[in-house]
Parts: sequence; C-alpha cells; structure tokens
Amino acid sequence: MMKTSKAFILLLSVSFFLCKEVSAKDIKFTDRGANGPQTAVGLEWSPYLGEMKGEEAESKCSSMGRGWRLPTKEELVSLFHSEASWKNRCVKTCYYWSSDRYFTDNGYFVGMFDGFVGNGNFQHTIFDVRCVRSP
Repeated sequence: MMKTSKAFILLLSVSFFLCKEVSAKDIKFTDRGANGPQTAVGLEWSPYLGEMKGEEAESKCSSMGRGWRLPTKEELVSLFHSEASWKNRCVKTCYYWSSDRYFTDNGYFVGMFDGFVGNGNFQHTIFDVRCVRSP
C-alpha cells in the first residue's frame, strides 16, 4: 500500500510540473537575439504573443513587420527537437499554431511538451503563438 501511495504522489507531482502554467517571463532562451531565441532551425523567434485563433495569429505575425510570419509545422517540430530551453514549457495551451493548413478551415499545431502534431479549426480554436522570420 505504501509503494502505491508514493508512486501516485510522484505521478501527480510529474503531471503538475508538465502541465504547470508559467508566464512568458518564466521562459528562458538559450541564445537570445533582439526578438527571441536563435535556434538550430536558423530562424529568429518572437517572444510569446499570447493565445489566439489561427487567423488572428496569422494577422498578428504579419503586422509585426518585414518578414514575420507563423512558423511551419516542420519548423516547430525542429524547434521542439532543438536545444531551445523553452521547448518543454507550457505557457497556456502548450500547443503552438503553425502556418500549415489541413483542409480549408483547419491548421496544424505542435505540442511543445511532447512534439505532438495535430490540427484544429483555424477560425475558432485558440492556441499559443510565436512568430518567426529569417535572421
């Protein structure tokens, strides 16, 4: 009985750590450029921009100026596998929008805690957002 209780408490502790909400100021970057981390993927990443629908995310990135856009799902997956220290931190949803579409109304997203790639309604589903541009 005692071993089961300890295992259960350990499982709860790990679950809490993985799903704990953190603020943008808690996220640490390994190599910080002017607007975010430079990664092995060869892109400049914006700071965390909040949660928003996919269409809002596209507009937000475009409005940031020259060259800013939503990352592709491949870029997000590459970032997940890189050494960027924020990759395993959940800010809100733990899923980040990509610019890639799945049919007309759906877009792909990538989970930064497990590398999961899925799709959600681009007009209604809310996920975390970071933008990218070539350095």
